[in-house]
Amino acid sequence: MESLNALLQGMGLMHLGAGQAIMLLVSLLLLWL
Repeated sequence: MESLNALLQGMGLMHLGAGQAIMLLVSLLLLWL
């Protein structure tokens, strides 16, 4: 979980587009669960 949070924060700081892409990936993971 800590690694995921680090990735979310890092990508979010890099670009908003990247942050949105990660949000989509997270939503897909939640759907699988």
